[in-house]
Amino acid sequence: LEAPELRYSYGVSLSHAGDVVSAVEQYRRAIGLRLAKGGDYAEAWLNLAALHHKHGTLPDAIWHYDRACLAILGRSLYDGLPSAMHYEDGAYFQGLADDEGRYE
Repeated sequence: LEAPELRYSYGVSLSHAGDVVSAVEQYRRAIGLRLAKGGDYAEAWLNLAALHHKHGTLPDAIWHYDRACLAILGRSLYDGLPSAMHYEDGAYFQGLADDEGRYE
């Protein structure tokens, strides 16, 4: 399985079967293969983010959602936000608190 699409599909199947650890490995391998060919893999980044979100690892979910945004839009979710520095240095919850009410 050296085609990124096959690794990705295998990851989806493993995820649906409940084998999260193996699914994560397949998504990462799919991303690595696509990056090696000069591309990116937004779908795999999104699935990794969703798995982290589902299993309660919010900082990892945020990072993977941001990476998917970079693959899709060519920019970070946090570009231009004053609290972006908090997300980058690992103070995720401080960054979330700084953004609270920003979009009301």
